[in-house]
Amino acid sequence: MVLVTEQGKMVKGLIDQILKFDPKAEKGVKICKIGDFKIEGIEFLLKHSSFPVLAIDTPDSEDMTRLLKSMPQNGLFLLNIEDERVREMKSGLAAKSFTFGLRETADLNVGDININGGINFKISHKGNFVPFWLDKSLGKENIGAVLMAASIGIVLGFNLVEISQAFKSYKGDLTSVIK
Repeated sequence: MVLVTEQGKMVKGLIDQILKFDPKAEKGVKICKIGDFKIEGIEFLLKHSSFPVLAIDTPDSEDMTRLLKSMPQNGLFLLNIEDERVREMKSGLAAKSFTFGLRETADLNVGDININGGINFKISHKGNFVPFWLDKSLGKENIGAVLMAASIGIVLGFNLVEISQAFKSYKGDLTSVIK
């Protein structure tokens, strides 16, 4: 699997936590942050990966538009549906998509958000609600990265309880989300 994202350090750290539950899965996952690689290299990885995943927060960049067109049919788009432009693009995509966000219409959504020295909330997927706790989080601005990483965990076959446990033990710097 190759994941291409505009997010940075936090998403990678959270995905690494999920992958600790299954060491076999870890060997097959490569994470590329747009901007850290030449666009031609990312296009090559998408086209030659057995399971390419392109995570989209905002469809603004020229690079993202180019990558949208490069995605093979066997790929998957992870879409943050909080951005109206991302919601609108969903119907025109060639590959399958999985959505995440605050909206109840998302495949993976969040609710019951409480901020009190940390952050806790519930993530819902297919009718299941699981609590998540992030003790070092500054606030609501980190939820998008958490949802993206949790979406990747779901796509890789992990359940929400495993993902919640993995995030609970995350010791990375949650204040360093790169957008």
